[in-house]
Amino acid sequence: MAYAAKQDMLDRFDSQELIDLTDDDGLAIDDVEIDTALTDASDLIDSILAVRYALPLAPVPNVLTTFTCDIARYELYDEDPGEHVKDKRDFAIKQLEKYAAGKLDFGPDGPAKNDPDPGADGATGSPQHCAPDPIFSRDTLKGF
Repeated sequence: MAYAAKQDMLDRFDSQELIDLTDDDGLAIDDVEIDTALTDASDLIDSILAVRYALPLAPVPNVLTTFTCDIARYELYDEDPGEHVKDKRDFAIKQLEKYAAGKLDFGPDGPAKNDPDPGADGATGSPQHCAPDPIFSRDTLKGF
């Protein structure tokens, strides 16, 4: 599931730039190239956020749409995209890593987080220890 669409790209970037990036003849935006770049960007986002959030992300926060567009735009460049485009992509990835690490939060209306397995006793993801009683202990070895 892509977190952005062609219209989101058009809302954020110059249409002539998108034409130049997707059509060798410079006539029109190639929808297939845009869709592929957006899907690839969304897959990258999923791979980063999967450790913390249940996929697919719903509802999709607006910031994810922006990050998807920035990453997709970078991916559309065959040659050097320039510092500005690279910086926006790098910023998006750094921010996504902060969301994945729990340093940033999408807020109460953001996507659902992964629920830890509560286990039989209802504990919330804390380490569990389950083993038989030890055979040897200080008490059973007393006097040896």
